[in-house]
Amino acid sequence: NLVNLEFSDQSEEADERPIAARTGPDPDDKESGGQPVRLSVAFQYSIAKKDVPKIYQTFGTLHEASYLRFAKQAITNEAQQFTPRAFWLQRARVEQLLRYSVNETLFRQGYASVHDLQLMRVDFNSNYEDTITNIQLQEQLKVTKTYELNVTRVLKEVDILESETMATIARINAQAQRQKNIIINSANAQAIQLEQSTKALWYAKLKEALGWSNEDFLKYVKIKSLGAQQADHMVVGVDAVAG
Repeated sequence: NLVNLEFSDQSEEADERPIAARTGPDPDDKESGGQPVRLSVAFQYSIAKKDVPKIYQTFGTLHEASYLRFAKQAITNEAQQFTPRAFWLQRARVEQLLRYSVNETLFRQGYASVHDLQLMRVDFNSNYEDTITNIQLQEQLKVTKTYELNVTRVLKEVDILESETMATIARINAQAQRQKNIIINSANAQAIQLEQSTKALWYAKLKEALGWSNEDFLKYVKIKSLGAQQADHMVVGVDAVAG
């Protein structure tokens, strides 16, 4: 069976208060010697039956108090291997290495095996946490500003693409209108040409059928054209009819 031991002030079942430790130096302030930190940790261990006699011979009934002391020392030593930022940027890795360290210590000194460990809470001094918050805020503002610049750039690119598209549409419309005019004008010219050729054909047939000379046909054309004009705009001179 697994037994749980806990360093915390958030639970009434905790065995001891959080562990007071110190981190390794901050890369941005290597002369600081690290930051004070309070670690709330829980871990679960088991004891093999074959090791029970040795444990009672060594610790009596106070083996858990010794385990808490061993674990606290192992965690305090291991915490110094990490920069302050590692506790929030690489928390899973920190937790894993703490478990390895506690397991190695308890197995070597207390004949117990640690199966799991949870880094439940990390508390720095308030002034350092304020500094961390401000740094994270500035980084977030920087990221936000970058996003805003990217959005502006994309919008400008969209405007350019829209302008290019509108110019292309205008050019296509102009070309279509030009082609339309060419087609219409060509059709009108062909229609006029067809009309004229048709008239010439039927006039030739009419001339032939009536046996007209060219002079007779010209007179016919003049009379036909006069008939097409409005009467109030036409003045015609005719010979007097003999009485």
